[in-house]
Amino acid sequence: MKSISCRLIILDETGSACAKDISGNLPEVFLSREHHSWSKPIIKAVKEKYGLDIKILRTLSETQSTRTQSCELPTESLSTSDLIWDTLDSEGGNIDSLQDANVARSTPWTQPGWNSEAESWVSQALFELDISQIGRLIQHRVWSVSYVAYTETNAGRIWFKASPTHFATETAVSHWMSSKFPKSSPRVIAWNQTRNWMLMKSFGARQWDESIKQKSVGPYLKTLAQLQRRSSLYKGDLTNIGLPIKYPSLITKFIDFIGENPAEFQGMVSTKIMNQISSVLPELEKDAYALESSIIPIGLEHGDLDAGNVFIQCNNPIFTDWSDSSISHPFYTLASFWGTKINLDVITSYYLDEWSDYGSPKQLLNEYKSVGRTAATFRSASYLKLKDKYPSSSWWELAPYLLQMLRLIPSMRPIYEIKHS
Repeated sequence: MKSISCRLIILDETGSACAKDISGNLPEVFLSREHHSWSKPIIKAVKEKYGLDIKILRTLSETQSTRTQSCELPTESLSTSDLIWDTLDSEGGNIDSLQDANVARSTPWTQPGWNSEAESWVSQALFELDISQIGRLIQHRVWSVSYVAYTETNAGRIWFKASPTHFATETAVSHWMSSKFPKSSPRVIAWNQTRNWMLMKSFGARQWDESIKQKSVGPYLKTLAQLQRRSSLYKGDLTNIGLPIKYPSLITKFIDFIGENPAEFQGMVSTKIMNQISSVLPELEKDAYALESSIIPIGLEHGDLDAGNVFIQCNNPIFTDWSDSSISHPFYTLASFWGTKINLDVITSYYLDEWSDYGSPKQLLNEYKSVGRTAATFRSASYLKLKDKYPSSSWWELAPYLLQMLRLIPSMRPIYEIKHS
């Protein structure tokens, strides 16, 4: 695996000074190239080279060979290394990104001092639950989509998650899922809805992966359908939580947007792909109009179900990461599954069969195929809608996912059927 140079803007607790070496250069470490959100590799590299225990704040930028990362360090800790404090003004081009007010509002963990507040809340919440904490909060994943960390306790590993303002309902819906569907959800043991923080018990399960055979997948899909069907009984709860309603008309609006704003996609996808997208828009629009008269009532739609968000515990699926969830056509959850191919006969026998009181097997299959043909378009429309809520200097982190979906639109197939690069 190729390595990447990571330049570190290590800030003090006030955010007014940054660490430099004796030559006035930013500290630098070299990392194996993997997704920038994973915290452990950079924390380990900084510890090994400089002897410092940093906290990740934010990835400011990344290219194929370089990354610029902001971090936090208690002021007194720098005395144990060869680095010295310098004024932040000396950091020139990174000042605007570091002081972006929109980023601070949407993802407050990017700011010095936030980690201390989060650690205090975690410690207090565990104390009130009569759980003894062993060690500090350890960062696991940090980016504009979420902040995830964990701590060891006498009750096992406890996970802490903070969500950004553009995923404002995640904590509430996760807490709701934990209470209504405890066998299929992580157990939320403490939460702060105002700050969008929660603590979850570790569920000691293995991630869904290619080793899971098709014959085992069926019961998991059955559980998903049953969960979605039962959730429709609580549509009022989901509305009160604030879940957005995404009707299939989202697709027709997106189709209109493509036609009226072609410049929005210039530089994002090639002219060839845009022409391919344009060629299938009439068929997609036809499917979208048909789905507006769906035989299936709208209900809970996960929004981002992939192999990384499903865990298997005692042969039972646990569904995590409800940040993108909405009230929509429930079939989009499965048709948009990312990571493992699923056979259509398994879907028909286990997933669609749970909806048999709404239509015949042929009707259900036809509806599922309409959802599958529009799945990438639906996801593209959802990402584009999310872009309006995202700080512009952080959008580069999510833009590749919109690009992936746009490239998949012309295939007009469920996302799990397509080989992804």
